[in-house]
Amino acid sequence: MTWTVNTTERFGGSYRAPRINPYLPARTEALDGNGSTFSYKDIGKPVVLYSDKVRAATSGDEIYGFIESVEAATQGGYGVGGVLSDPGHEVLAVDAVGDLAVGDLVVAGTATAIGTQTPALGANVIKATTEFSVDSSTDVPIVPVFKWMVLAYYGVQGAGKQVMLRRI
Repeated sequence: MTWTVNTTERFGGSYRAPRINPYLPARTEALDGNGSTFSYKDIGKPVVLYSDKVRAATSGDEIYGFIESVEAATQGGYGVGGVLSDPGHEVLAVDAVGDLAVGDLVVAGTATAIGTQTPALGANVIKATTEFSVDSSTDVPIVPVFKWMVLAYYGVQGAGKQVMLRRI
């Protein structure tokens, strides 16, 4: 998979591209395809925690991380792959609606099916509607655990434009 960055646009006076940090490696995770098999085509897609595994995120899900690599072999019937999920990791994604701004928190947007090539600009993300919600049964605030923030916006704001996200 080739990541493309629109370098004709500037942000903050400098060009920004995701940094590669050898001290923040991807986490090795079991990939639960829920009946489907993950492949190299799924690199760049957002995932959510599901028990002790990760599954592909659906629209509105809090993002645990993004698939960075997929192994051809399986372990215990599940795929194995690297997931970028630690604070400081950066990934490229696409503003699905067109209302994102630098500093916004995001959740998964419209998902691409497992086994379908991730779009070249990245997976879809949308603005998180609230920073926290309240559990209706206990009135206890539910604060997002895995926060991904828009770090840079490439081009004029609008749907389909590329953004850089950082896990905070």
